[in-house]
Order: sequence, then structure tokens, then C-alpha cells
Amino acid sequence: MKRFFHSLKFNMLLPVLLMAMGIVLLLTYVISRTYTRTILSQEEEKTEFSFSIIGSAMNEALRDAHSAATKTMLSTDITHYAARAYRTEVEKIRARQACMDIFSATISQQPYLYGMLFMRPDGSMFGVLPYRNVFVDEAADNVFLDTETMNRIFANRGKLEWISGPDPDRLYGFTLASDKRPSGVLLGCCRCHDVQYGFFYSLILIDPRALKAHLELISDGSSALYLTMPDGKVLVSAGEAGDPSRVSLEEIRDMEESGRVFRREGQDRVYGMAARIPDCGFYLLREMPMALYDSTARNLKLTAWTAAALVLAVFVLLYFRWLRGFIRTFASLRAGIRRTREGELSTRLDKTYFLSEFEDIRTEFNAMNQSLEEMMETTRKMERSQLELEMRNLQTQLSPHMIFNSITAIRWMSTMLGADSVSDMLMELSEMLRPVLREWRIQWTLGEELEHLRHYTRLLDLRFRNRFRLECGIPEAYHGVLLPRFTLQPLVENACEHGGHPREEMVVKLDARMEGERMVLSVQNNGKDITDEEIAHVREMLASTWRGKNIGLHNVYSRLAICMGKESTLAIERPEEGGTRVVISWRVLSGEGSA
Repeated sequence: MKRFFHSLKFNMLLPVLLMAMGIVLLLTYVISRTYTRTILSQEEEKTEFSFSIIGSAMNEALRDAHSAATKTMLSTDITHYAARAYRTEVEKIRARQACMDIFSATISQQPYLYGMLFMRPDGSMFGVLPYRNVFVDEAADNVFLDTETMNRIFANRGKLEWISGPDPDRLYGFTLASDKRPSGVLLGCCRCHDVQYGFFYSLILIDPRALKAHLELISDGSSALYLTMPDGKVLVSAGEAGDPSRVSLEEIRDMEESGRVFRREGQDRVYGMAARIPDCGFYLLREMPMALYDSTARNLKLTAWTAAALVLAVFVLLYFRWLRGFIRTFASLRAGIRRTREGELSTRLDKTYFLSEFEDIRTEFNAMNQSLEEMMETTRKMERSQLELEMRNLQTQLSPHMIFNSITAIRWMSTMLGADSVSDMLMELSEMLRPVLREWRIQWTLGEELEHLRHYTRLLDLRFRNRFRLECGIPEAYHGVLLPRFTLQPLVENACEHGGHPREEMVVKLDARMEGERMVLSVQNNGKDITDEEIAHVREMLASTWRGKNIGLHNVYSRLAICMGKESTLAIERPEEGGTRVVISWRVLSGEGSA
């Protein structure tokens, strides 16, 4: 018993400790994740708002620069020079000077304009470039644009398009100092149409450094901010993080959809957010280092573990105190259940338990045993009542059947014969019905069954006009054997009704013998031989619940099974001398004496 209690302590404590540890781990994970998600969600909302403002400002600046260049094309001097509407070299020089003045005035009014060019359909350009105060003209001066950029310009159909511009060194023709040289040039192109001279192309050059001021407005010093082209090429950046030359489009789309935590090579984890500027298609990116938030999350985990350890220690102490009372109560319940399982339904648990749950179990246990006792007694009474009801039901089915046949015979004989015969039949019928209507015993002795059968035999003798004879070969030693009431009468009736009506005497023989502990009774007639098909039909009927026209045989078989046990049998066979024989048998209980 002591070993059982120790095993119970361990088996109950281990799942509880594991459950508590699992709860602590889950809470720690949920707290840290919730904190990180809350911070990142707040940063996302703040970044989205900042990106919306900065993106609108950049869009407005680029749109103003393009509008200024477009208005410049409305100048008559510009359109005349674009159409080469000059006849002499002097006129050309004057036209160039006029265009130069217009370009300079436009660029000085737009801080984002870095340069401005116009391109004719043949590919020749004219205009001004950054840090070159000379006028650029003719095809020989177009070496600063590569073939791919030229093809994209020619493919333009009138919509403003931004291209990651040419190499600054090719643009200037010489290398600038590092503090003056931009990392790249942003080229905006658009095809314009003039009613008089046809179409030509407007090209504006933007120094990306002019856009960097917008990023610095929202920089917090710890995050990295990038402005990229639609293909991922970085134009400008701000902040303390690295300055990659290109960001993959897959990374940009992941960050734009729902944010993304990733790790750059040689760096800690960062959290990326992205937003697309609608008109120009550029992307604003923010990469926020996760080191600060990871450190805070680790501190939260440590705090949660410390608090959980203290709670767990207090819980274990309380648990062992509670377990001591629990084991005692459990042992008492176990002993009561064992006694009940062994059949002692009178077992009651009288001691009051300190735990309300066990007290409820004790109350229900006592109530259950009380109910079981009552149910067992009720079941026994119901079984006896059910047995009597089934026997009465079977007897009420037999009696009307027999009475109907007898009354029918009496009516026939009252018509064909004299009143004396009718009187004799009525007297025998009354004697035969007296035990039927007087009492409702389930069983009686074989001697009483034969006395009842004697009156029924007299009725048959009168019915068949002295051409019926019953030969009873049952020894008196068996008259004290018990059997269900009215067992032989239906068999004798069937022997007469289904044995035919020979012209000579109808003979029914009754025999009895003991085979070990079993009584065997047979009823045989000398009528027509029963066929194999009829024997098979009767056997099938006895094996099922369907009765058909053999209700007498089925009732005898059912009453035998109910009263004498399921090992009782009823068989029908064809004897060698002819006719039909019905054989019934049942087990005789010890103590049944002779008459």
C-alpha cells in the first residue's frame, strides 16, 4: 500500500509539473510575440503615414520639374530650333543663345532640375547638361546615352517615364570630385507633340540627392531608409544601416504586403517595410534593426520565467499538502468500490470527506448502491411477472382455439345426431374447461395433464363417433413430473386435425421414457404420412418467430423453453409404421417425485 501511495504521488505530480511548465512556456512565448508584434504594428502604422506624406511630396516635386520642362517647349524659340528653322549659321547661333537663356531660367527656378534636353525623331538632341554651361546639340554630342536608354525613349508614347539615368562620367565628359559627383542620374522622358512641327521628346535630368532631404525628414537615426527604382535599384538612402546598390523585387513585394523579418549577410535581423509611390512607381523602403526589440523580448522572457518559478514552487508545496488528504480519501473510495464489485451492494461510505468533489462522489456512490439494490429486487419481480404474463398469453391463445373446434363439432353433431350426444359432449367440455378457468398456474404434474386430456379425449371420441382411441403408455411413476399446463392437449389435437380422417379407427399413442435427467414424451397417430417438405417447414417455423398455421406446435415449444429451460426440444418425424410422431423433451429437476 505504501508503494502504491508513492507511485500515485509521482504519477500525479509529473503530469501537473509538465502541464505547469507547458503553460509557462506558452505564456512566455505569447508575451514576447505579442510585445514584438505590437511594436512592429505601431512602427508599421507610423511608417505608412510617413511614407504617404513623403511620397506625395516627392511626386509633387517630380511633377513640378516635368511641368516646367513641358512649359519650356511652348516657347517659339525652342520649337523653331527643334525644327531647325534657321537658314544661316548666324541665325543658328542666335537661336541657340535664346534656347540657352530659356533653359537656364527654367533650371534656376526648379531646384530639382539637374539638366534639360529635347530630342528630335532622328535621335539628335539639344539642351543643357549639369555643370556644363555650353549648349549641347547635334548627334555627335549624344554619346552620353547608351543604346538601351535611347530605345526606351523612342518607345515612349506620351506618358512620363522614369529611367535610371546615364553614367555621370559620360554625362559630364570628365570625372567630378567625389563630393560633387552624384551616385546616379534620374532621367525622365516623355514624347510631346507640336501641331506645326510634329513630335519630339522631352528629357529632364534629376539629381537624386535633391530627394534625399525628404528621407532625412523621417529618419530616426537607427533605421535605414531607401528610395529605389521600380526595378529595385537604390537611388538614395538615409540612416545608419548599410547602403546596398539594389534590393530584390521579391524582398520589396514581401515587405510591401505584410512586412518581413530577414537577415542580411553580416548583419543582425532587420524588419523591412515598403510602400510604392503611385505616380512614378518608385519604392520607399525602411529597414529597422530588431536587436533592440529582441533584447526587450528576452528580458520579458526572463521576468516571466522568474515569476513562473516562484509560482511553481508555491504550487508544489500546496499540492503536496492537498495530495496527502487526497490519497486518504482515494483509498477509502477504492475500498468501497472493491467491495461493491465483489457483490456487496449494501456497502455505504459513512465518513464525510474534506474535498467537495469527493464528497459528491461519496454521496453518488451511496445513492448508486441503494438504487442497484432496488433495481435488482425490481428486476427479479419483473422477471417473475413477465414469465407469468407470457404463459397466460400463450394459454389464452390455445384455449379459444380448442374451444372453437369443440363448439364447431358440437354444433355439427347437434344437427346430425340426437340430443344425448350433445349433452355428453357439453358435460365433457365443462369438465375440461374447469381447470382452465379456475386457476392460473404455470405448471402442473403429468398426472393432472393426463386427467385434463381424458375429458378432451372423450370429446374427440364423441366427435368421431367412437372411431377415436387414445393409447396411453405413460407409467404412473412419471405422473409426478412437472410440465407446462396444456402441453399434451395441443399435440393430440394436431394429431387428429392434421392426421386425416380414415374410415377406420383414428389411434393416437402416448409414450414416455427417461433418458438420463431428461423426460421424453411422444405423441403419434396412424393417419397419413408426413412428408419431408412438411417436416422441413415445421422445423423452420420453430427456429423463427413466424408461426403460420402451426400455432399449436409453436406455443408448445415456446412454453417448454420458458418454463423448462432453453435446452428443451420439440421434434417432428415420420415413424417406420407410418403416420406422424411429435417428440418433446426437457430436463427434469431433481426432487420431482412420482404421483
